[in-house]
Amino acid sequence: MKYILSILVFLLLILFFLHLHGYLKDSHDIFLDKWNLFHGNVERPDFAIFKGLLIFLLSLHIPLSTLYDAYDYLDASDTEYFEVKFDTYDDESSKIMLTVKDDPTEFQISSYKSYGDDWHKDLLIKINQAETFYVYGEHLPRARGVSHEYAIYELTDASGHTYFTFEQTNEIDKQLALQALPTELLYPILWLIVCAVYTWKVRNKHKA
Repeated sequence: MKYILSILVFLLLILFFLHLHGYLKDSHDIFLDKWNLFHGNVERPDFAIFKGLLIFLLSLHIPLSTLYDAYDYLDASDTEYFEVKFDTYDDESSKIMLTVKDDPTEFQISSYKSYGDDWHKDLLIKINQAETFYVYGEHLPRARGVSHEYAIYELTDASGHTYFTFEQTNEIDKQLALQALPTELLYPILWLIVCAVYTWKVRNKHKA
């Protein structure tokens, strides 16, 4: 599912290349006659249709990626395991950043308030006590000049207390992604509206 959009765009480019070079039988007749969407008021209707389809597919990239991420559940096999003693604790607006002494690696707990109220206060106490933590984290793309940054999916301390699990983190990720999906679907919907209005205006160009 992750690569469906890329495949569709690639196939569209191939088909349009074949069309331009006359390798697709009767394709010019289809665009100019059978698909006469613009009533002859556009010099190259094939180019107009191709650009419309290409932009529509590209506009689907964000919502499709979000939908994929919503149901892309991670487990231990998808992450890296660490035994660490955190050195610093930075409570930001929507996430907690944790670092290890003399190590460039950073760990983040995103949307930490979604795990419950004040649970992170116990975490801070254990960090100040130099407790060892067992971490499963997903490596994140390089950002903010940090070469090694991980999103924590499961966190347990040396006493055996688990602060949150894969199941909880996956469910939070899913809910956040689904909340963003309606807004992201506006891009392809708005583009379809633009295409429909443009087609209607061009088809009726000489009726005014």
